[in-house]
Amino acid sequence: MLNLDEMLNRLNNSIFSFEVQEIPVYLTDFFGAVIEMQAIDINNINHLQTYNTIMKNCLEAMQNRDYLLLSDILEYELKPLFVSVNKN
Repeated sequence: MLNLDEMLNRLNNSIFSFEVQEIPVYLTDFFGAVIEMQAIDINNINHLQTYNTIMKNCLEAMQNRDYLLLSDILEYELKPLFVSVNKN
């Protein structure tokens, strides 16, 4: 099984290779793995709300087929959240 960084890299690679058929699959796998691997502290309401907002923004980017925005959200909003959760 891939770790979250590898999954995020795979997702970004599919975005920048414009493999649009793979993006929803990889995104779903990634969000499922975040919960399974407990990368987000679900007991911390602030982290959970931030994660939910990020997921909503990712889905909106997908609906609008704005894959560059999707990549930016993952890189600049989601990654820092993992870092802050792992520091605590």
